[in-house]
Amino acid sequence: MKASTTGELYAAFMQEIKQRIGKVERIIVEVAHRPEGEEASYLVELAHLQIRFICELTALASLAAHNSYGIRKDLLKKWHADIIFDELERINPHSFPVPVRATVGPDGVYQFQPAKERRLSRAHLKQIYGNCGRLLHRGVLKHTLQGRERTYDLNQVAAWLKQLYGLLAEHMILLPKEQQVLMVNLIDGEGGRVQVAKAVSDGPFAVSPDFRLGHKDP
Repeated sequence: MKASTTGELYAAFMQEIKQRIGKVERIIVEVAHRPEGEEASYLVELAHLQIRFICELTALASLAAHNSYGIRKDLLKKWHADIIFDELERINPHSFPVPVRATVGPDGVYQFQPAKERRLSRAHLKQIYGNCGRLLHRGVLKHTLQGRERTYDLNQVAAWLKQLYGLLAEHMILLPKEQQVLMVNLIDGEGGRVQVAKAVSDGPFAVSPDFRLGHKDP
């Protein structure tokens, strides 16, 4: 992954998220059709890993969006989503993605309203991240000796995926220091590419004419 601007780097992270979302969708369909057997367990484990990656990529993308804030060198080396989001909250309380619903008026001006029904809090994302991490560990010997088997809930994986997609499909990040808003759309871009645009946050703004609207459930 190599990008020359903040927007390009953010888009690259989001493009990887989009690909991993597609992978989890395919796993859910495959396991739903063949839920029994060892292979199904391995696939569900892979789905948990992809969900965890999506959480980490969301954190890394948010960190990249704040590159102009003078991020400490040690933070640039972090990968753990919890640590990154905790540090970003100190730098910018508005650093977490906010899902939006976009419309364009007859004058060509875009209006973005928070989509409260798709809101996912930072605490909830960290909870998803932690739960996936725990489920990816083999467990302790005590549980094995007691005959306790690990179980996975495919419905829970599907619910997490829907929540993460709802958060990211169309979202914004507020950058008060730059007086800008980072607008992001995971769908409807040319060739399926993620779209990212920067806009001035204190009034109407212009975006690229090929920036398209839409939200689709995974």
